[in-house]
Amino acid sequence: MDSTEFLLYWLVFCTVYFLISIPVVKNYYWKKHGVPIKIINGGWNAFFSGATFLMSIWPLILVLPRYKDPEPCRHVEHVRARAEYARLSEAYARERR
Repeated sequence: MDSTEFLLYWLVFCTVYFLISIPVVKNYYWKKHGVPIKIINGGWNAFFSGATFLMSIWPLILVLPRYKDPEPCRHVEHVRARAEYARLSEAYARERR
């Protein structure tokens, strides 16, 4: 295997690893915080958001109990957002009946 072939395999591996990490991390973040996360933000942290570290260790999220079933965070804004989401979901369900 020459270096060009190795580079091609490495790029394919990294691309697949990254693409798999997006839904895994989004699901984890939703379970933990109750609010969605953008993987690529604008501004000063364009590529290094709170999800960057989790995207690098996504296989552990699928295995470790701490990450597999996280307890909800207690951040004030996230608690409010979860309550608002529950209220809106309930209103939507009532409207659909």
